[in-house]
Amino acid sequence: MESKPTFFFFFSILHILSLAVASDHNSTTQLLDVLLQDRAFRAAQHRPMTGELFNISLPSILAGVRVSVVRLRSNTLWREGANFCDFVIPRRTLPFPYVRRILISFQDFGNRSSEFFKLNLTDFMLVSSVVSLRTYDATNFSNGPTKVGLDTMTQKIMVRLSGFKVSEDNNKKIKCAKFGSKGNIDLSDVGSGRECYGDGKDGYFCLVVPSKGTVDSGLWVVVGLVIGFAGLLLFGFCGLMVVWIVKVKKIHEMEKEADDGLVLRTVWIGGSKMPSAVNIRTHPILENAP
Repeated sequence: MESKPTFFFFFSILHILSLAVASDHNSTTQLLDVLLQDRAFRAAQHRPMTGELFNISLPSILAGVRVSVVRLRSNTLWREGANFCDFVIPRRTLPFPYVRRILISFQDFGNRSSEFFKLNLTDFMLVSSVVSLRTYDATNFSNGPTKVGLDTMTQKIMVRLSGFKVSEDNNKKIKCAKFGSKGNIDLSDVGSGRECYGDGKDGYFCLVVPSKGTVDSGLWVVVGLVIGFAGLLLFGFCGLMVVWIVKVKKIHEMEKEADDGLVLRTVWIGGSKMPSAVNIRTHPILENAP
């Protein structure tokens, strides 16, 4: 009897989702969260076994997206931690607020990742699928889905991201990206095995590299220093040229004044041509003259 309401529920959700994908990133992730949360809880009600990981079916419009869920006791999580679907939750982790059982939903958006999250990556491009981890209170399913967090006691949840190829140049530029619930993105360095690390808060994880046309900030600094140094050299050269031109001009003016003030004729003395004054300004006085 509930198949018909379920059909209309998903039809409405997916219709709004298709509009949100073309408009707003936050609306898209929120609607995805509601849809996948509902599917996870419906599937878990029919598979109540604790500690068993199983996949859930999704509508065809979400083909390429994979969701797996597992139900765990909180004391088991505290003693042993959890290692499912490339997520490693450390030991001594507890849900907050505390509940006796939790439902963990692992989401992998696969080849649909760039479709749902492209609006938040203006300067970077995805090189891995986007994955996410969600935790809910599973003590009593009749109360409906209630989100809980994970207190890892200052430890980190490890997210292994693999199965992708990048060029050798981009291999050194890979960053771990975490999408927050408000649409913000935080970048961090990846681990030695290309893994990301996060806390117990909601978020989406993926690996990214700078998109084409995006220049690293360090390169901009180098380019700026080179341009500044070249400009300084050009300014100094221009200054020297101005000083040289002024000096040459002054010498020419002095030579011209000297040429205009005194006209000398030339005479030949022996085999040499020598300048000779026409008049003598100071006449010689002979000492023995009467």
